Amino acid sequence: MDGIRLAYLNVISAPAPATIVFGSLPGAVDPMFPIRGAQPSEFTAAVVGGIAGEVDTRFFPFIGSPTITANSLTAADVNTIITQAAQQANITRAAIRQPLGSNARVTIAVVDQNGEVLGVFRQRDAPVFGFDVSVQKARTAAFYSGANAAVLLRGAGFGSYVDRAASDGLKLDGSVAFTDRAGGFLHRPFFPDGINGTAAGPFSRELNDWSVFNVGLQLDLIKANLQAVLSGGVAPCTSIASLPNGIQIFPGSAPLYKNGVLVGAIGISGDGVDQDDLIAAAGNAGFAAPAAIRSDQVFVRGVRLPYLKFPRSPNL
Repeated sequence: MDGIRLAYLNVISAPAPATIVFGSLPGAVDPMFPIRGAQPSEFTAAVVGGIAGEVDTRFFPFIGSPTITANSLTAADVNTIITQAAQQANITRAAIRQPLGSNARVTIAVVDQNGEVLGVFRQRDAPVFGFDVSVQKARTAAFYSGANAAVLLRGAGFGSYVDRAASDGLKLDGSVAFTDRAGGFLHRPFFPDGINGTAAGPFSRELNDWSVFNVGLQLDLIKANLQAVLSGGVAPCTSIASLPNGIQIFPGSAPLYKNGVLVGAIGISGDGVDQDDLIAAAGNAGFAAPAAIRSDQVFVRGVRLPYLKFPRSPNL
């Protein structure tokens, strides 16, 4: 470049420092935290829709919603939704795996409209963190899409976020079907995303207050309970019963509807967020939100909210 060769490496043969076996390391083991062997896995092998994976027996076999209505999710519905998602994941080109050309490996969770877990399936070798995050994503989509989201937030002491959303025309009353991609978009310290100097999204902090430890509603929901736990107490992540492990602002979810009625949500975690969105959409087939109420039909400050985003040429 302009006659200068760009560097690739500056070390040809890296030194290999001497290693010390664990038992000979200096220091002492704190008796409060003794060294323990690996604990047995809670996962057991299972096949869903012809796809090999693992399940936690707390959430398998899949169940229907304990809240029985004319449109509630049945065990067969949950099996269909998870099967569709798993089969799509099995042919989706992964964003984070080696070798290139591998398929995505994700965890798929389905919850009902109250956040009750109806089924979780983990593809073989999917990242373990996805077990919790997939449930967070599903619960978040069901919560924001629900008719009582604003009421529950106010009751938990977060009315300021409800007011800020209302000032942007968002009532949080079930009139809009939210994915986590839409919720995350509203959770940015600049809105719209990437435009410097704009006001924060209604669920975020302004940039002068924002940090990775002060992101807005996502953190505020759990802060008091987290402090209680750190002081020796026992508590779920939030005081809202349908969000016992908090909310998630990363994409990879879709609300589920039957006959136009919200009945739950699907959450996906384990690969790139666009891949997670694609797999959620596949699981969502037959249970999609009415097109007229999807978040991508809504404009906030003149900007269309997103719903789902798919990677280009996603299939292997």
